[in-house]
Amino acid sequence: MFPNAKVHLRASVSPRQFISSRQFAHHRPGEIVTAVVRNPLQDRNSKWKARPAILIRRDGAHWLVMGLTTLSHFADGTPRRCVPNPQSCGLGVRESFLWGKPSWICALDIGDHIGSSDVELLKTLRTMGVEIEMPKAH
Repeated sequence: MFPNAKVHLRASVSPRQFISSRQFAHHRPGEIVTAVVRNPLQDRNSKWKARPAILIRRDGAHWLVMGLTTLSHFADGTPRRCVPNPQSCGLGVRESFLWGKPSWICALDIGDHIGSSDVELLKTLRTMGVEIEMPKAH
């Protein structure tokens, strides 16, 4: 679908300091995965880039995701919302921040499993108007 998209997933520690688990994503709401995401809201000329993202909800062959970044502020200087406990979510030791708005991506652009949203991250997303319906435990 996106022939120019390049995804480089490694089992080693990345510059973000999270470790790619080399486990396939489970495709469940609240899961944190590597995904090929574009950010046209902030940069109209942005390129597709593999980055951590939170799966919010699926609609057919597409997922609504919230991208994650290490940038603490938007281009206009406005602060981003911080991921409360990045280490407990599988994001490593470096601070992580939420994009301002979710984006739709193709389910085929979802890579490896990184971790899962914890209660504090779900609360933070809720304050941004993003509800994630977590699957029921069996």
